[in-house]
Amino acid sequence: MYLTVYLGKKLRELQAALANMHTLEKLLPICLSCKKIQDRKGNWQPFEYYVRAHSEAKVVHKICPDCSKAISA
Repeated sequence: MYLTVYLGKKLRELQAALANMHTLEKLLPICLSCKKIQDRKGNWQPFEYYVRAHSEAKVVHKICPDCSKAISA
C-alpha cells in the first residue's frame, strides 16, 4: 500500500516536471528594444505581465553591475 502511494506521488511529480519542460521548450518572441513578449495571439505584453500570467515565478527588479556602472558614469 505504501509503495503504491509513493509511486503515485512520484508519477505526479514527474508529470508536472514534464509539463514544465514543455512550457520551457517553446520559442518566446521578445522585442530587442523594449523587451515586451509577443503572445500566441500576436499581442505584445510587458515581460513582467507575461511571466506572471504564464508561470509561478515572481518578477523582481534589480540592476546588474554593468548597468549600475553605466548609470553612475
